[in-house]
Amino acid sequence: MQWQTSSPEETRAVAAQLLPQLTPGTVLCLHGPLGAGKTCFAQGLARALGIRRPVGSPTFTLVNEYRGTLPLAHVDLYRIRGTADALSLGLEDYLDHFPGILLVEWPERAPDLFPPDAIHLTFSPGPTPTSRLITLSSGSAGDPPASGGRPSPAAAGGSGAKPPSLVPPSP
Repeated sequence: MQWQTSSPEETRAVAAQLLPQLTPGTVLCLHGPLGAGKTCFAQGLARALGIRRPVGSPTFTLVNEYRGTLPLAHVDLYRIRGTADALSLGLEDYLDHFPGILLVEWPERAPDLFPPDAIHLTFSPGPTPTSRLITLSSGSAGDPPASGGRPSPAAAGGSGAKPPSLVPPSP
């Protein structure tokens, strides 16, 4: 499944659209270069969960926890050097015991830690400076999408942003 967004607000709205499909224990792995929209997505998910605190990338703190309708743990692995570093910050405990949604930026820094049912979202620049392509897959990056269902535009969280467009999957 793939979305094309044309603003940060539309990128946040994609997270709100996905929320009804997420349950406690869901692991979301966000892939993409710096500035691709991963943190905007995290902000949208936090807002959809009713979290009122500001959400930024935990690049230096590595993990931020938030309380909402479901707990959210936002992990940024950009500064780690591999699996051993990820384990030393307690990522395994989050994977095994966190009672909410675990959102991980830069999961490719420790790819062997994530469960086969993790949801992978790949963010890439779109055709304009503010547009993004967001591609969803389940399991390892590159596997076919977990669901053929279309996200509901009505689930966009009432933010006032127009719903992001769904781009047909490429063959």
